[in-house]
Amino acid sequence: MKRLVILSLTFLLLWPSIAPAFHDSMPEEIYGKLQGFGVTFLEYDGPVLEKQGCSHVQQTLLKSGPLGKSLGIALFALDQGGTSQHLIGVEVRDADRNPVFVWRASDFWQIAACHFPDKYEGKG
Repeated sequence: MKRLVILSLTFLLLWPSIAPAFHDSMPEEIYGKLQGFGVTFLEYDGPVLEKQGCSHVQQTLLKSGPLGKSLGIALFALDQGGTSQHLIGVEVRDADRNPVFVWRASDFWQIAACHFPDKYEGKG
């Protein structure tokens, strides 16, 4: 039992600061910026936006620290199996909830316009 506890703690200490599946789909410079803002993990329990003919999108919470202080959101396009295909947007906010870092992938506006044509069509 003692070995199991030690192995579990070691595993937790060595676990990467950002979940590997998400890191694989992030541009390196964005991953570096998120680390600079103190993002320690991504929690992908956000809603999935689904619309026929559009890429599915999942909202993901960016958090920091052992208590999971919320830092902002990331948006990922999902493949047919529901796995994150690639990062399409990031927004990090300060303590007053003002955006301090915003990034959009080249296909962000196309995906947004597909889901919300009245609001986003022609932007980008």
